[in-house]
Amino acid sequence: MTRKGSPVHLDLLHFKWPWAAIASGLHRISGILLFFLLPISIYLFSLSVRDPHGFMLVHETFQNPLVKIAVFITMWALLHHLISGLRFLLLDADIGIAAGIAQNVARVSMLAAAALALVWSWVLLP
Repeated sequence: MTRKGSPVHLDLLHFKWPWAAIASGLHRISGILLFFLLPISIYLFSLSVRDPHGFMLVHETFQNPLVKIAVFITMWALLHHLISGLRFLLLDADIGIAAGIAQNVARVSMLAAAALALVWSWVLLP
C-alpha cells in the first residue's frame, strides 16, 4: 500500500550526506565496534601479562598483517569515538553549533581520528 509517487526504495548511497551526519553515523559504528572488541582486547591483555609464554604468543599474533589491520581499525574506532564524543559534548554546551562551523568541526574530527590512528599504528606496529 504505497501512495502514488512515493519512493518505494531509497538508495542511501546516492544521498549527499552532510559531514555532521557522517560523523554521527561513524560515532555509532565506532561505539558498536568498541563494544564487541573490548572482550577480545581484555583477553589479549590478560594473556600477555600472565606469563612470558603468553606474552610471546600475543607478540607473535600481532605480527600477522590481518591482526595489524584489525588493530588499526580498533585504534581508529577508539580515537574516532573519543574525538566525536568530545565534539558532541561541545555541541551540547552550544559551542560550535552554527551549521558551517559544525560541518567543519565534523570534518576535522574525522580527519584527526584517521590521522592519529595512522600515526599510532605506525609507532606501535612497525
